[in-house]
Order: sequence, then structure tokens, then C-alpha cells
Amino acid sequence: AVRVPAACDHREGASEMASVKAIEARGFSFRYPESTAGIGPLDWAAEEGAFQLLVGATGSGKTTLLGSCKPAIAPAGERAGSLQVFGRSVEKLDAREAATVGYVAQSPENQIVCDSVWHELAFGLENLGVEQDEMRRRVAEVAHFFGIEPWFRRSVAELSGGQKQMTTLAGTLAMQPRLLLLDEPTAQLDPVAEKNFLHALFRVNRELGITVVVATHAPEAMAEYATDMVELREGTLIRHPEPRAGVSALRRSESVPVAPASAQDDEAAYAVSLRDIHLRYARDADWVLRGCDL
Repeated sequence: AVRVPAACDHREGASEMASVKAIEARGFSFRYPESTAGIGPLDWAAEEGAFQLLVGATGSGKTTLLGSCKPAIAPAGERAGSLQVFGRSVEKLDAREAATVGYVAQSPENQIVCDSVWHELAFGLENLGVEQDEMRRRVAEVAHFFGIEPWFRRSVAELSGGQKQMTTLAGTLAMQPRLLLLDEPTAQLDPVAEKNFLHALFRVNRELGITVVVATHAPEAMAEYATDMVELREGTLIRHPEPRAGVSALRRSESVPVAPASAQDDEAAYAVSLRDIHLRYARDADWVLRGCDL
């Protein structure tokens, strides 16, 4: 099994969370250069061992907030207030400390850099200068943990979207982070791949004790896994201690635009209209869309 990072010693999930906060922000704000766009000031905390959902509409600042927690991808701009990871200011993290914060982007295409699966799993460890024997052990562990062995030596180009995202997750976990940040990780996955990915993420949190924070604008599928939820709205955070109840409240507050009655049957009134769409990526592949109307 994948080993728990030495500094993270609990395995029982939310019920045994340590008092240390994985993330703690106090009066934190960020503004992009020559722009009024930004977030905060806000207070934010994620307890160690939590599976936290960070929800909010597209453009609300979720990606900005997550990126601010990892120096290598932190956006350039004006910061104020305090943002700490495991009690250390993000700005003061050295390379080794920064590696304890893992990050999985929305599109695996933007994160995968190697041609083969096995090399992608080892890439982050190579950058950290991990010894070869240790590297082999960690790669073998994450490949087994995520069930990657059947396509371990395949080309990344041959993988499905779900397999690519699982490879990205496994490569990130090989570096043994204590905190895992994910930005809309299932947005491009079909329902089956989404379910498999979320189950793997649940195991990462519960079995390995790794703190998970997932940014999403569609939290319904993740609510059953979450220990808490925070909503980013108009630059500030609102806490929802009960994720399922929070999702229900969000759903009630959403409004869905409806075309005027006179335009309902007039396709010219729509920017895009699809009727009975079927799509598959190869002649012998399964259908991705069947009879889709939009």
C-alpha cells in the first residue's frame, strides 16, 4: 500500500482530525496587477484530514485561491493578510516543504508532461532528486493503489480522459503530499470515470489521511465524500458544516434562464441547438452521446 507521509499519522478520517490546520488564512486577499479582480479579504481553514469542498460559480476565484497555496503555481499579484499551510507561511516554503502540497488541475492535458504512464508517475520524484530505488518503490506503490498496472507502460496518448486524470493523481501522490488540492478534477470526465476518480480520492483521504480540498462549481457528486464545504461568493467565504445540506441550499439559490415562450419552438432564437446527437471517438467504441438534445 502507499505509505502515509511521516508527518500525517491518522487514518480514520474526519472523526480523528488533528488540531493542526492544513490551511489557515486570516484576512487574506489577492488582487491581479492593474485590475480590480481578486478575492478577499477572507478567513479560511481546512483541518488536517478533512475532505473539503470549495464551491462557487465559474469565475468566483476558486482557482486563484487554490493556486495561492502552492508557490510553483501561485498567481502574480498583490497579496495581503496571512496564508499558511501546516503552520508555515506559503511564501516561506522551500522546495521540499512545497512538495507536501499536491495539485491536480482540471485538464490532465495541461499537467501531463511525459509520453509514457510510468515516466509520468516518476517525473515529480525525479525533479525532487529522489534516489532510484526509492523512486521505483513509490511508483510501484501508487500504480498498485490506483490499479494502473494494466496500462503502466502504455503511451499517455492512448489513455482515456479518466485514465489520464488517474495518472495525474497517482503521479502527484507519489510525491507523498500531506495536502492535495484539486481544481474541477472531474469536469471533463464522463459519469463512470467521475465515479471511479472520486472513489480513488475518497481512499486517498480516508486510508492515507491526506487532506483533500476540491474546488468545484458542481458539488452534488462529491457531497457524500466531504467532511465540510465552503462557498466562495463575491470574494468572501461562507462555511457550510454539512455538505449535503449546503448543496441543497445552493441548488435552491440557483436560477435557470428559460427562453421566452414565443421562442421555445423557434430554433433561430437559440445560439446553439442540438437534436438527436450521437457521438463516439471510434467506429468500434462505445457511444459517448446518444440521442442528445440541447
